[in-house]
Parts: sequence; structure tokens; C-alpha cells
Amino acid sequence: MQHSPHKPVNLVCGVDFSRYSKNVQFVSLASSVLGLFIVYGYIQEKLFHIPGFRSHGWYLSFIQFVFVTVISYLDSTFISRSPKRRELPPYSEFMVLSWMTVGTIGLSTVSLGYLTFPHRLYSSRAS
Repeated sequence: MQHSPHKPVNLVCGVDFSRYSKNVQFVSLASSVLGLFIVYGYIQEKLFHIPGFRSHGWYLSFIQFVFVTVISYLDSTFISRSPKRRELPPYSEFMVLSWMTVGTIGLSTVSLGYLTFPHRLYSSRAS
């Protein structure tokens, strides 16, 4: 699909959103994020109701991080290719961001061993 040089291309998971208005882009993407977050929380809550799973929070975080890394790599390599390559930040910044992401995912996942998902959502929004 050819795009005019003056209109930016907005690819999300391989779908071109640039033909839609900014309002439609925002509502559809925000709804998708909210819906997927609810599904993610539901599945995570079900996992932590499996007997003996509470002690495996960091393992689940590791698996999540591996999946996010692989999907991000595939997206940047195959789907979001642009003819004009942009300059990337140094790998040290990627490493800091990666460790912060692992910590965030890990600590929030381990907290499910002590809190249910609705309680965790409420306490994170209240602070």
C-alpha cells in the first residue's frame, strides 16, 4: 500500500490506523489496551488460584518478559519496517528499561500471592 509522503503511517500490529481520525484511533487503541489488560488480569488471577502456584511469581514474570521481548523483536523486524531507519538510543538505555520492566512485572506478579487482582488495582490507583 503506497502512502503519500506528507501523511505519517501509524502501524499497530501491522494494521494501518492512519486512515482513521485521531478520535477513532484513540478510542479503538485505548479500548484495546483496557480490554487486553482486563483479560491479562483475569488470566493472572486464575493462575494464582492454582494450588502451589503462588511461589512461582518470578518465573511467570520471566516468561512474560521473554514473550514481550520476542513479540517486540518480531514487530520491529517484520511489521514496523520503515524505509527510513531512525536512530536508536544506546543499548545501555535499553538494558535499564528492561530491568525496570522486569522489576515492575515481577513485583506486581508476586504481589498477587498476597492480594487479589481487584485489590491490587484499587491499592495502586489509591496511592
